[in-house]
Amino acid sequence: MLKNRSFDVNRIRLMFLAVLVGTLMLFAINTHAQDDNTSSGNGLRITPVRQEYSLAPGQAESYEVEITNISQAPIEVTVIVNDFESDDVTGQPRIIVDPDQKSPFSLKQYVSLPADFRLEPGGSQKVTIAVNLPDSLNPGGYFGIVRFAPKGITAEEGAVALNASVGSLLLVSIPGDVTEGLTLQFIEARRDGSTRGIFESAPNTLAIGLDNTGNSILKPFGRVAIENIFGNEVYSYEFNGGQLRGNVLPQSSRTFEDEIHNIGKIGRYTVEANLSFGEGGGEIIAATTTFWVIPWRLILVALALIALVIWFVTRGLKSYNRRVVAQAKRNS
Repeated sequence: MLKNRSFDVNRIRLMFLAVLVGTLMLFAINTHAQDDNTSSGNGLRITPVRQEYSLAPGQAESYEVEITNISQAPIEVTVIVNDFESDDVTGQPRIIVDPDQKSPFSLKQYVSLPADFRLEPGGSQKVTIAVNLPDSLNPGGYFGIVRFAPKGITAEEGAVALNASVGSLLLVSIPGDVTEGLTLQFIEARRDGSTRGIFESAPNTLAIGLDNTGNSILKPFGRVAIENIFGNEVYSYEFNGGQLRGNVLPQSSRTFEDEIHNIGKIGRYTVEANLSFGEGGGEIIAATTTFWVIPWRLILVALALIALVIWFVTRGLKSYNRRVVAQAKRNS
């Protein structure tokens, strides 16, 4: 009789040990799951990094750029103007250095540059950039980049010259009979840059891809809201907000990726985006998508623990019943 009781105690100890180990595994898995307006280059800093104007054909405009030498040695600075195009992802400029390649939205032939100048260590200088548009220029968006680079490494090919320079973007819109078109490429939730329909942990960003099919520079804006399965709004934000809104250049694409918060550990969520673009914001894009948050590893561990407990309890009950029957037979 004492032997049977000892056997039952050992079984109970094993059961609690298994539950304890499973709980620790569960805890371990759960713990594991858990536009600036100044730019610096190699020795130079520039401000502002972007200028935007709405000009009529034949109109002229000028603006100042301040260059600072942040190195410990004097720098002879030369000034260059280039066309550029969008990288079609972040909106960052991809400078066109091939002299035989010309952008259809080129502005560089209308830009007058200052003479080269010298900057002492820690010194700054303001220079004037002038834009003179011809009378024959058609309505639309035009752009270029004015670069400042140390003399001697200004070759138009290779990454060295580009990395050593700092640049100020110049964007000019000529109003009139322009073509405005913006299409939605995608809207998707992401976790650390990875896109899924079902997330094990809550996504932390929302990406919206847009394609400018027209010939004008567009600044889309709007509101994005996220609702849970009960229709309650858990998070919202102003799309492309801030003082310096991002542009989508003509005939290019751009992905806007913003942080999202307050997404729960489990459930279905719906994203609704209402975006506007064009003069006066007359054009509207409405988009929606859904995603799930399901911690399937935790669920599998929990199910395994439940199954393990049920198995031990069932075996314990069967063993107990057999002993009771055997004892009853011996007593009879």
